[in-house]
Amino acid sequence: MRTVLFRDDLIDKILAGEKTVTRRSWRPKEGKTYSLVSNRKRGEIKVVKVYRQRLGNMTEEDAYKEGFPSLLVFKAYCVNVLKWEWNPDLTVNVVEFQVLRRVHQV
Repeated sequence: MRTVLFRDDLIDKILAGEKTVTRRSWRPKEGKTYSLVSNRKRGEIKVVKVYRQRLGNMTEEDAYKEGFPSLLVFKAYCVNVLKWEWNPDLTVNVVEFQVLRRVHQV
């Protein structure tokens, strides 16, 4: 089973049901199950849908599905914490998933 890495704070959001989408440069397969791994937490997610989107086309609802209260807060997190260079013309894979198994502490 392939592994998807997330920061601990994002895994908290996933396990709480607050984050149901992630944006990635690689394209996972719909219907496939992936291990969810961070430094201290694990779980399993199943990819339900994958589609392409320009970052500049993100909406407030998209940011909410990412686990953030607004698009502005999501952008700030990406730039300041993830160290992304926010490029509205960058096209990424939007990965919608559901949690299959939760293991909070490793």
